[in-house]
Amino acid sequence: MSAKRLKTTKQIVGSFLLLMAVFSSEAQSTYLYFQNNTDLNLNVSATQFGPHAMDPGEWESNTTSIQPWQLSEEVLRTNRESGVHNGTDFFFDATISHGTDTIVLQLKLTGNFIGSDMWHSAKGGGFDHPWRGDGSFYEQDLTFAGRAMTLKYQSALSGLYDDVTYVLHDKEPYPLDASDLTQPNILNLLSYNIYCLTPPIAFTDQDERCRHIVDVCANYDAVLIQEAFDNDSRVNELIPNMSTVFPHYTAILDTANALEDGGIMIFSRWPILTEAQYYFDACEGADCLANKGVMYAKIDKLGSPYHLFATHTQAFTSTAEVLSRMAQLREIRSFVQSRGIPANEPIIIGGDLNVDMHVNNMSEYDSLLSILTIQEPTYLGHSNTFDPAINYYASGAAEYLDYICAVPNTAFSVSTTNEPLIERSIEDVMWGHFDLSDHFAIHGRLVYTPAATVSEEDREIFRAYPNPTDGLLRFSESVDELSLITMDGKLVLQRSNVSEIEFNDVAAGFYLVRYRLKGGTGVLKVQKN
Repeated sequence: MSAKRLKTTKQIVGSFLLLMAVFSSEAQSTYLYFQNNTDLNLNVSATQFGPHAMDPGEWESNTTSIQPWQLSEEVLRTNRESGVHNGTDFFFDATISHGTDTIVLQLKLTGNFIGSDMWHSAKGGGFDHPWRGDGSFYEQDLTFAGRAMTLKYQSALSGLYDDVTYVLHDKEPYPLDASDLTQPNILNLLSYNIYCLTPPIAFTDQDERCRHIVDVCANYDAVLIQEAFDNDSRVNELIPNMSTVFPHYTAILDTANALEDGGIMIFSRWPILTEAQYYFDACEGADCLANKGVMYAKIDKLGSPYHLFATHTQAFTSTAEVLSRMAQLREIRSFVQSRGIPANEPIIIGGDLNVDMHVNNMSEYDSLLSILTIQEPTYLGHSNTFDPAINYYASGAAEYLDYICAVPNTAFSVSTTNEPLIERSIEDVMWGHFDLSDHFAIHGRLVYTPAATVSEEDREIFRAYPNPTDGLLRFSESVDELSLITMDGKLVLQRSNVSEIEFNDVAAGFYLVRYRLKGGTGVLKVQKN
C-alpha cells in the first residue's frame, strides 16, 4: 500500500471514529443540572410521561438528593434521538422538594425525522412558566421553605444539543439584625479575602466579582478586605460600589518597595478617626513579592471607639513558611502594642491568617491565639472558610483560614462568634461561576459588656478549692458564667451555672478563672498540678 493510500485510510478511520463520538449516547443527550445556593437539604424525583414511555437507558435520573450549597449537579439526562419518535411529544419533570414545598423543572422533546426539538420551563407554588425554546435567562421570585428565594435558569449549547441549568438562590442566607447598628456595644464585622489577583497571574472574573462584593455587606459595621491586588478592579469596581454603603475607607496597604501592594483595605460605615499601615519584615518565597502586612483603622461607632487590625499573613505550610508566619504574628503584636491604645478600648484582629485550625500544623493555631493574645471565638456554621467541594474558584484541600478575634481586656467582657458565609451571585455575568471569591467571607459578631466587679464582700466569701488542684476545682457557691483562660489569653473552657469544673486534660501551670456572680465579674488565679 502506498503512503498516500495509507494516509487516506487513516483519515477515513479517524473521521469514522469522530462521527461515532459525535453520535454517541452522551453527544445525543440533553442534561438538566441543578445548583443549590441555599443551606437546605433537598430531595429530587424525576418522571417521564406523554404518549410514549421511553425505554430504560434512553433517559435516566440517578440523583435523589441535593446537599446544602452543592455545585451544579446532574438531575436528569435524556437521549435526544434514540427512543424519541418522529412527531411525538415527550415530557420530563424533575421535582425539587423540601418538606411540602416543591419546584418542578420541566423539559419537553418533540421528535423529528432526525433528532428532536427541545423546550424547557419551570413551575411551583404560585407560578407556571410557559415553554421556552431559547438561551435567554429566566427567573422567578418565590417563597421556599419560608424564605425569599429566586429560581433562575438558562439553556446553553453543549455539544450537539442544549443543556439546561437551574439555580435555587437564597436572597439573604445570612440576615443580620439591623437593630445591631443602633447598639454601640455590638460590632458586626466581615472579613473577606476577595481573590482579586492581578492579571496575568489570574483571570478569574475580577471586575464582576469586585462589583458585587457590596451585595453581601448589608448591615455590617465594617469590612476587612484582603487580596484586593488588581488596581483596575479595586479602583473601578470595588471602591465605587463599596463606598455607597461604607463611605469611610482606608488607603490600600502599599509602599514603593515591592512588586505588588498588600491588597488590604478597611471599609467602615462609621467615621475612621485614625489609620496606619505596617509591612512585614518576615516573608518567604513568592509572598515576598507582595507588600503584605497590617492595615489599622480606629473607627467611632456612636461614640464608642474600636481599633481594627486587618491582615493577611504568609501562605502555605512548609516549615519555613510556618516559621515566617509565626514571625509575622509577633510583628502584628508589636504593631498593636506600638499604637498606645488605652486599656479600656476594644482591639480586634481579623483577616486571612492562613492558619488552619483543624490541622494545627506545628501547633500554629495554638500559637496564633497565644502570640496575639486573642480570645478564641465561638465557631458557627460551615466547617471551613476555603472549601473546593462547594466553591468554583477554590482548589486543593479544605481549610479554615480566616478569623475575626477580640483581644480581651479588663474593662469589658466580650462574646465573639465567627461564621463562614457562602456568598454567591446569580447575576448574568456571574452565571456558571457564582462564587464571589475562592474564600468564604467570615462574619465576626462581637458583643461587649462593661465589666462590673464582684463586691468586696462577695469576693472575700467566694473561694475556689483545692488550689493547687489536680484537675477538679470546686467553688464555694454556684457561678452564673465561668471561663478558664491560660495566662497568655487562650480560652480553655466555658461553663454556665456550675459549682465545680474538671480540667484534667490541660497542661500543668497557672490559669485564670473569670467568673460572673450576682451581676458582677471577678478573676481568680489557680494552679493545675
